[in-house]
Amino acid sequence: MGLTFEINTAYGWIGIGLVLSVGLVLLVIRPYWAFLFAVFVLTATSINVGIMRTEELGAYFNVSDACILVMIIASLLGKKRAMLIPAPFVNLTAVLIMGFVIVLFYVKTHADLYDALRGLRYGITLPLLIFLTANLVQDKDKVRSLLVTLFLAAIVAEAQHLYLVLAAKSVSEEDVDIRTMQFIRAGSELWLVAGFYVVRGSIPRRRVQMAIGVLFLAGLMALQTRSVGLAFLGALVFYYLWFLKGPHAYRWQRFKGLIPIFILGLIMLAVMGLTAVISGYAERYATTLKTGEGTESRWNAMQAEIHDWLDGNPIIGRGLGYFAMGKFRGGIHKLGVAYGHLGYVTYLSQLGLIGFLVYAFWLPLVILLRARLLLQQPHAPPEVVYLAALTGATFIYYPLMFLFSGSFLSIFYVPGILAGGVWGLTSLKIADSRIPTLEPATPLADLRNLS
Repeated sequence: MGLTFEINTAYGWIGIGLVLSVGLVLLVIRPYWAFLFAVFVLTATSINVGIMRTEELGAYFNVSDACILVMIIASLLGKKRAMLIPAPFVNLTAVLIMGFVIVLFYVKTHADLYDALRGLRYGITLPLLIFLTANLVQDKDKVRSLLVTLFLAAIVAEAQHLYLVLAAKSVSEEDVDIRTMQFIRAGSELWLVAGFYVVRGSIPRRRVQMAIGVLFLAGLMALQTRSVGLAFLGALVFYYLWFLKGPHAYRWQRFKGLIPIFILGLIMLAVMGLTAVISGYAERYATTLKTGEGTESRWNAMQAEIHDWLDGNPIIGRGLGYFAMGKFRGGIHKLGVAYGHLGYVTYLSQLGLIGFLVYAFWLPLVILLRARLLLQQPHAPPEVVYLAALTGATFIYYPLMFLFSGSFLSIFYVPGILAGGVWGLTSLKIADSRIPTLEPATPLADLRNLS
């Protein structure tokens, strides 16, 4: 990790300077282009690039922060309507502030304060992106350009990831499946784009879609993350049998398109000399629920965090990132435990029952209902249908993944961007009394004519 930090600090000013200079020019020309530029950088680059920093600014401002700053200014300059305040932004921010205030009671040193700020900084990313995107993406032309940006960024990210996997293999032939874990998680969450393009019962440019799907799947398997694979399989069932309805209901010709993608993805890895990745991935699944010692044990993580939750305040939890504090570090049951493996237990231990109900149930449900409502509109333009379908797939996939790894308290860019787009569109009208709206009514069919 020392080498990574040296690279980050050495090129930090270059990365931050490029983002801010290009972003400033685009802000003057057209604010929405600046927003798309920031989205592309966030989703197309690696974690290492995102945390590029300088010695002077330290960990408090990096390339990712520069992108967020550009997006904030773009939303202020580019909005044409009254400011939209999405309910997820309000509720999630309130819960995060609660968690931050609680953890401040444990702060003893400057390092503890930084850990507290880091927890807030990570968690606020999702509601902030929902807020920014909802205020900018409110017509089909912007939806189209946003989807193209995310799609191109995903291709760049996955190509980059596979390149670094090959670089790792050239360094050492041993344990290539484990070594790849140390590299970027480039943008693999966007693998959902492949096979989920649902427009009027057809998949346009099938060969192009299949080729990109093979790239995404190969990158997904090279990532070696078991929770992602398990969530993918579970998401297929809910997505096709519950979320897609009416003209977008389950059809065999849609599902069977994933089979050649899977086969060709395996062939691609074999051709690249990454057969160890395939066999290693299968072996890793066998250890998902092991109860032995070490940070790989989900059972140990669950025991530790449940103990912390019950030993603290069950209603409001221990606070954001409490486990990084000196007060909790190195306890008798803490050694060898990787906090955050089990998302729903993490909600409980950090934010208590309040955070658990908001993050585990309310957030995915309200986004899914809005996306499904948007998907079922008979006259919605293809871009809007695609956004709704992709958002639905994402918010089915992530809650399933969080059973085994991660949570919405981590940094995830794509879910916030997609959810914000859906929220912005559905807030233009009173489409259903079950979902609150914040702006005057506009028939959804008229979205085709908005500009």
